[in-house]
Amino acid sequence: MTEKQALNRAIIKWWFVTWFGMSEDRFACPLCTKHAPCHRCPVMKDTGQSGCYGTPYWDYSQSHPHKRRKLEALAELNYLKKLKRDVYGKH
Repeated sequence: MTEKQALNRAIIKWWFVTWFGMSEDRFACPLCTKHAPCHRCPVMKDTGQSGCYGTPYWDYSQSHPHKRRKLEALAELNYLKKLKRDVYGKH
């Protein structure tokens, strides 16, 4: 799997988490699978932190009310989409 494919799959994963309310735990993160530990992960390169710290993921993982959780999942989805645009351009 290429870097771009892993990022695309992470975006798809968070799309399902956001819009279908699926548990994030049901899906292994394609970026984490490719970059365990976090070396060379585009998220770590962007935030400068391992373990997805500095992203909306941590707000999502700590939120409990359903509506709030959906907003945090959407924030993570939007973060990953922006990261993809920053790294690869519009396509």
